[in-house]
Formats: sequence, C-alpha cells, structure tokens
Amino acid sequence: MALRSWSWTRIDGRNVLAVPTQTEIRLYDSDDFILLSRLAPSGHETPVLFVRWSFFHGKLASLSSSQILVHAPQRDQDERSSVRFAVICCYRLDEAHAPIRALAFSRNADELLFCGRNVGVGKLDVRSSSSNDYSEDQCKILWETSKGACDMAKFSPSAFVFATLTLKDVNVQVWRMARRLGDSDENQQLSRVETLEHPDPVVYFSWKPSTTQWHSVLETDGTRKAQEYRS
Repeated sequence: MALRSWSWTRIDGRNVLAVPTQTEIRLYDSDDFILLSRLAPSGHETPVLFVRWSFFHGKLASLSSSQILVHAPQRDQDERSSVRFAVICCYRLDEAHAPIRALAFSRNADELLFCGRNVGVGKLDVRSSSSNDYSEDQCKILWETSKGACDMAKFSPSAFVFATLTLKDVNVQVWRMARRLGDSDENQQLSRVETLEHPDPVVYFSWKPSTTQWHSVLETDGTRKAQEYRS
C-alpha cells in the first residue's frame, strides 16, 4: 500500500488540493478541479515526491530526493486581496536522511515530523521568522531517533505526542515527548513509547481532533489556539 503524494486542506471556503508535478506544485480547487495557483519554481531541484498541508495555517511541506521545503502564504501589502506562497524554510537531505518518505505538521505548524523505514523518525523546527524573510540556513532538527523506522507518522493535537505506523504491522507506536518548563524546544527528550496492539494488520490511523482549546503555560505544546488561513 503506497502513501499518497498529494494533500488537501480547506482554505477560505475552498477545498484546496496540492499536487506535485516534477519540480512544481499545483494548487487546485478540488470541487471543480480548477487550477488556482502554480508554485513554479517550487524551489526543488529534483522531482517533488510528497506534499502535506498544515490544516490550520496554510503551510505546505514538500519532499524531494534532495530537500524538504516549507511554503507559507505571504500577503502582498500593496494588494490586500493577493496571496502568494513563498518558501520559509529548507532542510537539505544528507545521506542519512535521504530515505525520508513521509511528513506531518504539528497542530500549531511550528514542527514537522519526518519518517521512513530506513531513517527512523524525527522533528524539524519549521517556525517562520518574524521578518518572513527566507533564509538559506538549514532548519534545525529538534529531535530524532533511528529506532522508530516506520511508513507513517502523525501528530496528536499536542506537538509533544505523536504516533507512528509501519503499514500492515499489528502495532501502532505512541511517542510522548517532554521538556522542563522554561526550556527551549531543542531540549525536548523522549519520555516514553506506548504500543497499541491490534489483532489484524493496521493500514491506517488517525487522531480525533481536539474539540476544546484548553490553555497551557507552554507555547509549543500544541494547545495554542488554531488560526485558519484565509486568502
């Protein structure tokens, strides 16, 4: 069972579908299949293999054989009705990270999970800079392990809890991270891993969306109020 390369989200009342085609990314209205925009050049030097939206912030992560890019909507100050997508961060893949095959955003879109059978699982810091200026600097790896080889990884409503799955395995792994109050996210550590056992091979899993917005003293634990991007 192959993971789909496309991704969709709802933006300003539209169901927006992102589809990779070679080195560009096309955005369609999936109801009428109208081309809304084309990210070309996308910033990728090799064909785009995989794209994923963040559901609440309009960010779009894309994966090629050489890099991970994150695009975000940037409003034109001269044309308030105009919205363009621009690259806000980049992670160039070295040999150890070349086998990455899947990506997933945290609820607040500040972190990006990556995973693969031959790379394990890890988290990238993909926060936008305050100036919204794209930097060629490599975005930071907040945490990673080679022991979590899997095909799929998804954040829960909290950025400190996520789950992983190897397709057709009978177990789903739930990972819980922790850090001391006041410490930066770079200091987060793995607290524990829980195993959810199933009688039959698992081919898909999904977190139940949070129906409440409870408050926390931590800003990056996934409880920050979600802001829907509108064009």
